[in-house]
Amino acid sequence: MTDVRDTLFRDPAEIGLGHEIIGDFQLVAGFNNYNESYSLAAEQYATIDNDLGWQMEDGFDDFSLIAVELADSAGLGPENGDRERIRRTSLDARAKFKQEQFPEVIEAIITKDNWKSDTI
Repeated sequence: MTDVRDTLFRDPAEIGLGHEIIGDFQLVAGFNNYNESYSLAAEQYATIDNDLGWQMEDGFDDFSLIAVELADSAGLGPENGDRERIRRTSLDARAKFKQEQFPEVIEAIITKDNWKSDTI
């Protein structure tokens, strides 16, 4: 899928982050196509050699921290090993976490009116 993100960003990590952010907004807005955006992000992330380096870049760490904080506040936080992979070592794992577990997290957050994050 080629779109404006693919022309604004050159690196697969940046393109993946663009797809991931769109997926977040689609999910929160109640659109059913968030899975497609998360899949596109995971495809881009799977081509990266240095996930750890990208996780330290502006934006990347914030989005992983937000996902984990929201999951924690909903009582649905990842286990320690998964938490480390999502936060530090695998962009692909973060996209898959969001694809598989974020819908339940967002639903719980909205239902409980409990949006707790020190990041946002």
